[in-house]
Amino acid sequence: MNGHIYYLACKLLWNPGADSDKILDDFYKNMYGSAADDMKKYYDNYEKAFIDSAEHVANQTPLQQIGTIFTPAVMKKAEKHLADARKKQQDNFIMDRIEKQEIAYGYILRLVQAIQSAMEIIANSDQFWLFDPAGNNPKLHDKYNVCFSELASYIDKYQSENIFYGTGNNYHTKMINKTNMLNYAESDLAKASKGLDKKEYLASTKQTITKPDTTTEAFDIWMYGNDWDSGENDGQTYEHFVYIIDPAGKRIEIGALGNLGDANADKVNRINIISNVSKNIIKACLDKNKDIKFLITNPSGAWTMSTFFAAYIMPPINKINNDYATWLVQKKVDWVRQASFGFRELSYQGEMLGENKEYEFLIPVTGRETAVPAMPVFFKE
Repeated sequence: MNGHIYYLACKLLWNPGADSDKILDDFYKNMYGSAADDMKKYYDNYEKAFIDSAEHVANQTPLQQIGTIFTPAVMKKAEKHLADARKKQQDNFIMDRIEKQEIAYGYILRLVQAIQSAMEIIANSDQFWLFDPAGNNPKLHDKYNVCFSELASYIDKYQSENIFYGTGNNYHTKMINKTNMLNYAESDLAKASKGLDKKEYLASTKQTITKPDTTTEAFDIWMYGNDWDSGENDGQTYEHFVYIIDPAGKRIEIGALGNLGDANADKVNRINIISNVSKNIIKACLDKNKDIKFLITNPSGAWTMSTFFAAYIMPPINKINNDYATWLVQKKVDWVRQASFGFRELSYQGEMLGENKEYEFLIPVTGRETAVPAMPVFFKE
């Protein structure tokens, strides 16, 4: 696909003042004979696609850029130009050159289809930190497996043609691995992702709080993260403490993260419930925007690899525990959002909470409907 670029570069190397358009015209005529005009349209179509996408393209182009550049409309035009070129050329030697471009076209087409099917799986995950490669949407995975198999078979069939640039390098090897492609897709999509709070959730779902629930005297704070375990030395020290900061800047400790001696919390995503936070504390700490500022700290010298994903201000719920709450967030997160008085979900991979790190975040308190749908029954899979 890049032959015209090398031809142009070599000609300009010997004569920097030469006319680029004339050099390319010369390339198309010598390379494709009577099909020159159609093949020029074929190459120009791709060039325009790169320009229109406004993407900065490097050798290891991120996956989402490939889909942005080689859109269905671009690929349809490319197919037409190749078909027109084939009709006008009878010379077997030149026909072989056109066929090589058809093979390159087929590779791009299958690559884009595989990428888009991977993106579709990731995009249908509610939050990136809830994404599970095993997935709960078999139809999307079936589609992905078909697209990926077609791509892998196509590459294997035409490997000897020396058409696929960089097929032997590490980037390409990873890209044609199904798990890696999902990981690439997740990473690329996440760059443009944003977190979510209760105000944004209500706006996006076009819901309003018509009858606010004002009966709660105390709140539970559900803290969702990874590696909410106890200290590494003896299992009897907390790695993190949580505070609410009042409008004057005073820290009010409300609890710690991690159950002492709980080995099940090590390196897993889990809810840690901080129970019975007084209604008076919440009310006193609301700022003028009805936001509450939270702070997570790590005591000096306490080693940690924890990650924070989300926090929900919840009413006390009978018989709730960390496992039940974790299941609700991971499987029924929309119910948790509706049942909360406010929440904050971070984007993509959350926030790493390293040694001595202090992390602040805001939760807008909107209240909730008096009548929240019945809580889903815990089903331990």
